[in-house]
Amino acid sequence: MKQILPVFYSCDERYVPFLAVSIRSLIDNAVDDNTDYRVCVLNTGIPEEAVQRVRNMATDRVRIDFLDVASAVAPVVRHFSLRDYYTFSIYYRLFIPSLFPQYDKVLYIDCDTVLDDDVEKLYRTDLGNNLVAAVPDTIVRDDPALQDYVRLAVGVMPDGYFNSGVMLMNLRAFRRFDIEGQFVRLISRYHFPTVAPDQDYLNYLCNGLVTYLPDSWNRMFSERPFADRPHLIHYNMFMKPWLYDHVPNGDRFWHYAERTDFLDALREIRRACPPDQLQKDLAAGAAMVENCNRIVREGNHFASRLGCRYACPPDTEDPFAEEGGAPVLC
Repeated sequence: MKQILPVFYSCDERYVPFLAVSIRSLIDNAVDDNTDYRVCVLNTGIPEEAVQRVRNMATDRVRIDFLDVASAVAPVVRHFSLRDYYTFSIYYRLFIPSLFPQYDKVLYIDCDTVLDDDVEKLYRTDLGNNLVAAVPDTIVRDDPALQDYVRLAVGVMPDGYFNSGVMLMNLRAFRRFDIEGQFVRLISRYHFPTVAPDQDYLNYLCNGLVTYLPDSWNRMFSERPFADRPHLIHYNMFMKPWLYDHVPNGDRFWHYAERTDFLDALREIRRACPPDQLQKDLAAGAAMVENCNRIVREGNHFASRLGCRYACPPDTEDPFAEEGGAPVLC
């Protein structure tokens, strides 16, 4: 019997061309004959024409489905906070455990990625009782202000703060620890300014129950050189090859883009990029760092209001269950 490997993306209409490139790279590297890949795109309101163009990429062993999650997120969507290029779709991954009770383990991947290896190798990772397997965030690793924010505001040690753009999720443990429920109660009750909205919540809620992966499975931009070849390239922050030339590993994006039905659209996006876009992005990066400093300085954050914590098992009092008073932390 073949292994079923569930892979999830979150997407909105604007990111469909980049989603297509990532899925193309997954298909081209899905070489394990004993695995059937089930791709599911969580979304709200992507037009049917765009959906069909992506679904046309499916193969005998890679199925592609779309699920509109509007009804699932409706009770809490008004509490979602955003910044810069983020959209509400970043939060959809948190609802996978309840939306897909048939799965105990899934892989989540951001749209701004390409794969240069078979994700089946990543899926083999033994999670044990941990909630997620992920890569420490190299953007945090390389910036002292972000390190201070993560330690002092999120309440997580900087070398343990993971990037949520690539996660192997232990859905059985997510349900046991009621991570989705804790997230909903937390974001509904406390309105913390965040730098990486969903990622900060995931790090806070999963703290202490993370399996750390080699960074070759989530190669982000870094000023430090890497000697090895990445399995997965993540064009996070402002390093987008569809906007700029000379992005590290940007040639791999265009290699797969050429094998999609969105190549012309992607080339048009590149041509239409304003000359001053890079300056705007650099300014936004500087503003993000200042925002980190401001949040730490003003003190309205996870660590000051709730304390540093580890993921709470179901037999521990829910720290967000009662109004008022100090939360009970593990």
